[in-house]
Amino acid sequence: MSHAGLLEAWQDPAIDHLAALLLTGPAPSVGVYTPERVTLTLSGTDRLADHVVYLHEMHHRGLNDSTAWGAALQLFADLPEPHRACFVPLLDACRLTHEAYATYASVNIAAAHHENAAAVLRHYPDYLPLHTGLERMVSPASGPHRRYLLATALARLSMQTPVLDVLNATEDFMLLPSVLRAIDTPDGRWRWFLRKTDALTRSASRAADAALASDAALLVMDDGAHDEIAADVHDAAWARWEQTAYATLADALAAAGATPLTFNGHMPATATAVERALQIDPSLRTRAAQVSDPALDDYSLAGSAIERVRLTLADPPYPGELVAIEPHHLVDVVDDRCRIAGVPGLVLSARLPSRLATGYAFGNGDQATLTSRSDPLVAARVIDEEGVAHLTIDTPEALLDVRERWGDRGPALSVVAASTLLDRAWQERWMPALRTTGPVVFLIDVALERFVGGWVASGTPVRGGVIQVNDTGGGWWAMGLAAAGSDDLWLALADEITVRLTLEQLQLKPGLDFANDTEHLRSWSEVLPVAITHVLATESFLDLEGLDETTLARSRTD
Repeated sequence: MSHAGLLEAWQDPAIDHLAALLLTGPAPSVGVYTPERVTLTLSGTDRLADHVVYLHEMHHRGLNDSTAWGAALQLFADLPEPHRACFVPLLDACRLTHEAYATYASVNIAAAHHENAAAVLRHYPDYLPLHTGLERMVSPASGPHRRYLLATALARLSMQTPVLDVLNATEDFMLLPSVLRAIDTPDGRWRWFLRKTDALTRSASRAADAALASDAALLVMDDGAHDEIAADVHDAAWARWEQTAYATLADALAAAGATPLTFNGHMPATATAVERALQIDPSLRTRAAQVSDPALDDYSLAGSAIERVRLTLADPPYPGELVAIEPHHLVDVVDDRCRIAGVPGLVLSARLPSRLATGYAFGNGDQATLTSRSDPLVAARVIDEEGVAHLTIDTPEALLDVRERWGDRGPALSVVAASTLLDRAWQERWMPALRTTGPVVFLIDVALERFVGGWVASGTPVRGGVIQVNDTGGGWWAMGLAAAGSDDLWLALADEITVRLTLEQLQLKPGLDFANDTEHLRSWSEVLPVAITHVLATESFLDLEGLDETTLARSRTD
């Protein structure tokens, strides 16, 4: 079967992705990409599958963030109707390009750390022909890194169409793929590439190798043995390789009648499109990057990769209920229902009402209560037949009463979302009582930049270490941070890649006195398992989006 035939066999209505791009199949780990975020449901038991799913969805995001078609998708995803109606048709016109590239690229990168990484596709059989087709296309390039860059050039060029120029020329700022020629749509170009012989990609690869003539360390081994030289000093050389391959492919497309953009040719039209979109909806948060913008450093890249990732723990979200209860009754319920290895534990949770509203399926009355308030809510969580009951504690005085009644029945601690610290008045009122109750663990649900800067400014040394967490649901990863002079622990809890990227971000943060070790976690050996078990059992998802635009707007007016 030809490459094109393989793709046509894959494109079946039975696996329609609706308004998302995703990696799914008969496997416990799946991922979904939308312009809003990357959502992951990982097994925690198959590291290869988890890694490939993560990388797959992140490549969807990267391709949209760097191309004209991707910019159009993201604008229409955020605009209201009738403009929103353009989104799915545009998405439909780039699904094969997106899925083929994300599948191949994720397996290619995973292969650097996992033997026979392509075997993971037995869990995702619908994606195997996509991988096979692109693997053949890039085979003329020598070595896995060159093949990855060639695949990226093919995908980027497929998405770099004149779609924004056509859109900007419209009066109503609406566009459907049918107004463009097939060879100026992503999947139209992708099929064109698939119909070509290997001569085209061989020519692109040779031209790119020739562009590295001055970089003997990268060029000398054309069998791929030194293909994975990825030190920062070689970034410019590899960028030159990819852009040269891109230009060669673009020339061939243009000769066939297409209108390809240059490597960054989407940026001027993107700026114009964003301006017009803001006229339609001034609340859009989109910003157009400029060619003159400085490239993101490694610290910013690591942060960008994790800030829009959501790790799903319950799908759909757990049912939730707010329960007003007297302190003595709360203690009895927690003693009876909240036990780990037979030992009762009093775990107090502090969350923003907006986070609770999105994290649980509350009834209409409870939703109205959460919508009407902005200050964090303190509660003890109990899992029951209906879902997760939040036994609310209304005042710090009531909290101290609960702690006194709890006595020495078992460990007592608090898990406070970092997003709650935006409310300084709440901090002043509640944190003394929470610290009196027991150790405080701050669950990191915001970008590191929101709190690490304070440690940098004060010159505070910080220690942090990564640990693997195993429970009945699989393997998770955690990182505990401790700042000198503080008795609190900051906890990042997620999948392996997100946690390791968080560690990398801390190591790269300019001016941060950071030490990577786990020795400081010994003093938390009794508290940390209770906190982690409680979070994994009662949260519907984990991410770094604890501060949404509504919450930030409220904080600016308070």
